[in-house]
Amino acid sequence: MEYKTPFIAKKLGVSPKAVVRIAQQLNLTIEKNKYGHFIFTQEDVDQMLEHHRFQIEQSQNSQSTQKASSNEVEEVEELKTQVNTIVQNILPNDFEQLADQLNTITRRLDRMEEQMQDKANDVVTYQLLQHRREMEEMLERIQKLEAALTKEEPIYITPDSKPTYEREKKPKRRKMIFSIFGL
Repeated sequence: MEYKTPFIAKKLGVSPKAVVRIAQQLNLTIEKNKYGHFIFTQEDVDQMLEHHRFQIEQSQNSQSTQKASSNEVEEVEELKTQVNTIVQNILPNDFEQLADQLNTITRRLDRMEEQMQDKANDVVTYQLLQHRREMEEMLERIQKLEAALTKEEPIYITPDSKPTYEREKKPKRRKMIFSIFGL
C-alpha cells in the first residue's frame, strides 16, 4: 500500500518536512506521483516509525539521566553537609531552646485559630439576626395582606424601588440623506 507524506506526518506527530528529512536520513528511495507528492511504502513507514521511536526514547533517557545525576547528587551532598553541621553545632541547651520556641509558636497559632473561630461565629450570628429581622418584616406584610383580604379592602402594593428593567428612550435616528443635507 502507498502512503503520502501528510498521513505519515500525522502518524509520527511531526511536520511533513520532518518526514522527508527522516526519509533522507534513512536513505530511503522516495518516489513521486504525477502530482509531485512523495509516495512511501509500508516498509518505509515501518522504518521511519522505528527510527522516530528510537530517537524519542534516546532523547528522553539522555535528558532524564543528565538532570537526575547532576542536580540530585549536588543537592543531596549539600543537604548532608548542612544537616551534619547543624547536628554538630546543636548543644543540649540549644535543643531545649528550640523546643521552647516551638511550644510558644504552637500556642500562638492555637490562640490565633481561636480568635478566627470567634470572628467567624460573630459574623454568622450577625447574619442570622439580619435574616430573622427580614423574616419578621415579611411576616408583618403577609399578616397585613391577610387582614386586608378578610376585610375585602382594595390592596395597593407599592414596589420598594424603581424597577431596573425600565427602558430608556432612544433618540430617533435621522435618515442619512437628511443628515447629509443638514435637514
